[in-house]
Amino acid sequence: MDKYRLDIDGLRALAVISVLFFHVDFENFRGGFLGVDVFFVISGFLITRLIIDEVAETKTFSFSNFYLRRARRLLPALFCTLGVSLIFAFLLFSINDFKQFSGSLGSAVIATSNIFFWNESGYFDSSAAVKPLLHTWSLSVEEQFYLIWPLALATYIKKRNLNTLHYFLITIGLVSLFLNVIFEASIASKITQLFPLLSGVFKESSSSIFFLTPFRVLEFIFGAILVWAINYRPNNEVFLEPLFILGMGLICYSVVNFSEDTLYPSINKLIPCIGAVLVIYGGATSFCGRILRNTIAVTIGKISYSLYLVHWPIVVFYKYYSQAPLTQKEQISIIIASFLFGFLMYKFVEVPFRRGSFLFNFMTPRKFVGSCASIAGTILIISVHIWFNGGWSWRISNIPDAIAKSIEKGSTQFHKDLYGGVGFPSTGFLGEKNSPPDIVLIGDSHARHYTNGLYEEIGLPFKKKIYISSTSCLILPNLTRMTPGRDWDNLCPNALERALKQAEANPDSTFIISEFWSYQLERAGTLNPKKKINLGSSPEAYRVVIDQLNQLKKIIGDRKLIIIGSVPGTNRQLMIDCFTRPEYIKPIKKDFEFPKEIGFGYKGNQMLSEYASNTKDIYFLNPYDAFCPDGTCHPVVGNDIYFTDESHLSKEGSIKVIRYFRDEILDIINNKV
Repeated sequence: MDKYRLDIDGLRALAVISVLFFHVDFENFRGGFLGVDVFFVISGFLITRLIIDEVAETKTFSFSNFYLRRARRLLPALFCTLGVSLIFAFLLFSINDFKQFSGSLGSAVIATSNIFFWNESGYFDSSAAVKPLLHTWSLSVEEQFYLIWPLALATYIKKRNLNTLHYFLITIGLVSLFLNVIFEASIASKITQLFPLLSGVFKESSSSIFFLTPFRVLEFIFGAILVWAINYRPNNEVFLEPLFILGMGLICYSVVNFSEDTLYPSINKLIPCIGAVLVIYGGATSFCGRILRNTIAVTIGKISYSLYLVHWPIVVFYKYYSQAPLTQKEQISIIIASFLFGFLMYKFVEVPFRRGSFLFNFMTPRKFVGSCASIAGTILIISVHIWFNGGWSWRISNIPDAIAKSIEKGSTQFHKDLYGGVGFPSTGFLGEKNSPPDIVLIGDSHARHYTNGLYEEIGLPFKKKIYISSTSCLILPNLTRMTPGRDWDNLCPNALERALKQAEANPDSTFIISEFWSYQLERAGTLNPKKKINLGSSPEAYRVVIDQLNQLKKIIGDRKLIIIGSVPGTNRQLMIDCFTRPEYIKPIKKDFEFPKEIGFGYKGNQMLSEYASNTKDIYFLNPYDAFCPDGTCHPVVGNDIYFTDESHLSKEGSIKVIRYFRDEILDIINNKV
């Protein structure tokens, strides 16, 4: 059997380029993450072939030599990546992000990254953007496979013989496939109902299928079976050429047409795996095989491991630094930088340790293992120290004393402590109930975050009684929220009914409605007929809102209605980062300024404003006027924090908006307009 095949390096090139283009957000490579599946098939083929060849030639198998070769192949470049990533994370990351990074750092060293990230969240979640070592999950899967597979394979060959090996491989593959099938969400939920004690095992079944080795063994087995099947490859290339073309087509189709939504059911991942099998099976053909045997493809394939290691940290750290989506120029620059640093690490780290050089000849196996153990131990100690010392908060010197305790508890507690609605109920009076309400506030959490401002600026000083009725949906007639887990069909209408009942006692009460309009429209549906709006936050969706606002106005009669538009937000950033990111490289607060055109619901606010200006007794307040006076939005000014997360106002932000519109609100309430 040929020891080295150029076309396999070419296939590696296709796989790593797919992953790279996916990670820099190229729209036509939404399934590029499937390049990892191709890598697994290649690994299964090469490792199984290596083991079988050694056993066939020597009648034995040296585990020590196998693991030493794997260590020389994988560890130096991995340690280099971890070390450089640690430096950049130290310089750039916030306290909480640096603490999370330390967990992934330690996990990468002990080959459990896949388990670490499985316990956290999904591969496709937005939080992935701050995980520079997320891609090491696949290395951990490979390393776990390497730990078990040689022993299992060598033991089987010793006990049985090579002639029945394919039955052994097929059996293992079917077991892994069976695990994939039963862990699909629909089946998993039924199993947990029958056996509640297994609920922890079946939690987040899609993440289990993605991250955990037993579900990925199937892909390695595809490659392993090839070692047996390739012995029966026909010599006639007329048969092999179409198989090669079909295989390339399956891989390319998956990369271009798949996305996270088509990844499940997990049976879909068989398509690129079968494609990789067909390419390897027919890749030695003289004509079509040239696609993968050309110099460029082979060179990229050779550096694919180093390229894979460096590219994702570059993407994460650059996006973390810029705090903005990648432009086309930045995408291309990151690709070039990834190839450059990937080549440098291949040439000066990977190759010397794999093949030896005058500089590293002193690295005997014992010295190499000792050095790796020392480096791994050092990284582990550092990661543990960071984790148990709060993400090395001493790196940060700009945390105001007033919010220091909230910051120490993380972003969730930070939001709870500073939220503009803290101290007030989601339903009830703000302060004492001793007269009918002058103001009835309805909406979601974006209504409640105005309670501090309304109470401090209008309720207390002008003795106005304020009642709030809020829940997590659009509180408008005939609208509901269509997400699982809550009885929205009752919650949404009931919130409106409570508000209307309170308003009955005062015919002059004014209604104020505030919602996270763009967010709610993504999840809203109509009650009669029961169907999802499915218009996103498009102009058509806002027309549905306007129609429902007209219905609301009819219900409240002669009472005035004030609509508060969407807040601009923080440009999709967590406000806690503004005070917990080090400033070694650049000032942080400037990152939170952004042009108003990209804020939440900017165009929707324009539609609501136009609607209100042309409708009697309906008024519109645009929070952008308070936060973006010069066309640039300022979610934080000095130590004044106006938001607690990406979209919710803080107490200071709540007071700022209401103070800005106080006179206008009072004029409306007092019938002066």
